[in-house]
This record gives sequence, C-alpha cells and structure tokens, in this order.
Amino acid sequence: MAHEEYGCPCCQAGLGNLFAYDAADATAAEIRILPIGRRRFMAGASALAGTAVTTACGSSLLSAPPVAPELEARTRIYAGGTIMTVDPGFSRPEAMAVKGNRILATGSLEDVQAAAGEDADIIDLKGRTVLPGLIDPHTHILIGALMDQAMDYVGITRFSTTDEILDYIRHLDSERPENEWIVCRNYYPMLQAFEEPLGFSSLDKISGIRPIMVLNASGHIAYANQAAFMAAGIPDDVANPSGGEFVRDTNGNLTGEMRNQTTYSKVLGARPSGVGSAPADAVLKTCERFASLGLTTVSELGLGGLLRGAGDWEVLKQAGATGRLSQRI
Repeated sequence: MAHEEYGCPCCQAGLGNLFAYDAADATAAEIRILPIGRRRFMAGASALAGTAVTTACGSSLLSAPPVAPELEARTRIYAGGTIMTVDPGFSRPEAMAVKGNRILATGSLEDVQAAAGEDADIIDLKGRTVLPGLIDPHTHILIGALMDQAMDYVGITRFSTTDEILDYIRHLDSERPENEWIVCRNYYPMLQAFEEPLGFSSLDKISGIRPIMVLNASGHIAYANQAAFMAAGIPDDVANPSGGEFVRDTNGNLTGEMRNQTTYSKVLGARPSGVGSAPADAVLKTCERFASLGLTTVSELGLGGLLRGAGDWEVLKQAGATGRLSQRI
C-alpha cells in the first residue's frame, strides 16, 4: 500500500541506518534480516505476539528481574511522607509495608508495624512521595533507545528557543572531528520560538562543510544544511518523492526542510555507519533512565522498525537475558 512508503519512521525501519548494527552484526547474533512487506510484517507480528504470550506464562524475558534474595527476605515499612495508593478512594495512608515485590499492608504506622512484624526495617521518606509505578503505553523502546545514543537531544526540556539550539549545534561543531556528522532530534518549533527557521539559511552559517541534520519531534519532518544535501547527492532540481516534500521558498529554491521520511531518509542514508551502541546495551541504558523517572512499564509499538521483523524481538530478548531490565516491556 502506498502509505507504507512514508508512514511512521519508528515503525518502518526508516531510522535503522543510523546505527552500527548492520547485517553482519545481526548474523553474529543469529538474527536474520529479510525484506519485508506489509503482509509479512503482520504475519511476523502475530507470531511474535504468540511468543510473548507463551513467554509471559512462564518466565518472561521482558520483565524486570526478580527481587534480590536479601531484599525478598526482609520487610520494609515506608513512612514519614506522602503515600499515594491510587485506590478508589485515593487514600493516603500513613505507612506502607513491602516484602519483596508485594505490598503487605497500608494504614496507620501502628497497624502496619503490627502487620509487618518486629523485624521490619523502617524507611523514613523524609517528606518525599511514594506512588505506583508509571506506565507509558506508547513507547518505541528499541528505536528510541538507539536514537538516544546516536542523536543529540535538543527538545523542549533542554532548550526553550531555536536560537539556543543553534548555539548548541555551533558548540558541537567546534568540538566534533571535522568528518563527523551532527544529527539532533526532538526539535519542536511550535514551542521553541524562532526568528529564523531551521534549514539552509540558519544551519549553513554554522558549517558549509560538515553535514548537519535536525529531526522534528514528530519524526515526520527534518531540517538540514546544504552540506548534508550534497553528501546525500540531492540536486537542486530534485523531484518530490511519493508522500514527501523537499520544501522550497517562493522563488522555488530548496530551504533544507524535508517532510516525511521518504525525503530525509536520503540524507540519513548518506551518514556513515558506526554510530551508537549495540541495541541490547542501548535498551538497558534507556530503561535505567526511565526507571529513574518512575516508569516501571514501557512498550514497543514499532516492533520490526529497526531490523525488519523478528530481529527486533531477538534484541529485546538479549536485553532481557542479562537480568538487568528495570522495566516490564
């Protein structure tokens, strides 16, 4: 179907060429990469879903590791802060007792101590808040983890204006080796005010030699300098591909803005390989960061987006097999 050519890049393997995980690496990991169409992708997804269910009934490789034996044996009482149970009454008990990964009791400190026993450790929250683990139902944990390693984040939690982003890219240009690309992600122009939009006019001022590309937070728009277009072999008279657009100004000149992955994939495809961490390691690093933010369950909504099919499932299994996953996936 036509929409497959320019669908979500996270689900279409459009970003896979960013990462140092090529066919040779996949072979070493006993992962097969096959050309895939929509029918084969859906068949593979169904098979993977069945595998996931079967695994979940036994010992899941895609869940947080079991509680350490020394913690499993001890009971801890949390008190001295705000405990949000998120029960139907949204109650806030004074204390909570936990053993292993199970909550034993909530209520007054006196009642919880009685339920937990005399040997329970008491943890003083010192005014902090305890709440249930957060669940993110729309995550691209695999491709997102690799993007996290291979692209510089310039989103709204880091920069409030486009000028700040340009200053940051200028800083990167002064520090990076001359032949190294600069690729950034999560630019959000609706919230990051600008006087001059990203593209040739602004990015060429930073470098006319080094390729620079910035990916919009939507994943469907990107901006580059002329050096990136030259590296990709994109001529001034390039035709718009199906479902995409090389944006031009009122005089018909390219601006450096590219809409949908059928355009900017040409630029990313020219970037040398060898960028980023091994996929399983990248997943573990990202999961650690998610855990620090309170996320206990994340998802992968674009299975097949990196290695086109079962290869992605194998990468997640590799991460799970380490015993270091800090979330359910």
